[in-house]
Amino acid sequence: MSLSPYLRGEFVRRTLLDVSLFPHLYVSLHYNEPGEEGQYELRGMSYERMEFERTELALGMMANTNTLQTLALPDGPVSHIGLWDSPKHGLFLVGGALLAPFSVRIGQGLSWRPGEIVFNMAEPEPLPRKQG
Repeated sequence: MSLSPYLRGEFVRRTLLDVSLFPHLYVSLHYNEPGEEGQYELRGMSYERMEFERTELALGMMANTNTLQTLALPDGPVSHIGLWDSPKHGLFLVGGALLAPFSVRIGQGLSWRPGEIVFNMAEPEPLPRKQG
């Protein structure tokens, strides 16, 4: 069964954007497809999930309103991104491929300004992207 873009958009509006249901969301970085349980998340060094304060851009689309920053990351590729309800462990909510995968060097930190991470749930597959 497939969902229409409208229904997927309403799902985002009524769940992920509802701060009474999810007061805090956290972005994770993955080196492979996270599947339904958030597998292949980066580990090691000072990597931690980043709190994702969000706003609705359009039906089914949300973006960060805060600066997201990581400190020292482990060496390797980053090809996917995920969204969790907790900074550690917790429930994996959604994930997808980055439009532009990238690699990090050991100890490298990253930063995204407000609006640079967009989750587009109106697409058949969740498609977060790093803009810029």
